[in-house]
Amino acid sequence: MKVRLKPANLRRILAEKNMTETQLIRRSQISDGYLSQLMRGIRNPSPKLRQRFMRILGVTNFNVLFQLQS
Repeated sequence: MKVRLKPANLRRILAEKNMTETQLIRRSQISDGYLSQLMRGIRNPSPKLRQRFMRILGVTNFNVLFQLQS
């Protein structure tokens, strides 16, 4: 089962937190290219990165940021 990032929700949460994608990239220690691939659905976030995003953004509900695909 694959886990995909929900780009629209990520952008909304970033706006609510007054945070830029660049700040998220720095805090999560990934490259801008990797975030771009996640946003376009080319890559899937690892369990570690999913936890990191949730912690950084203060999200407690997995389904807000991610969706499961078979």
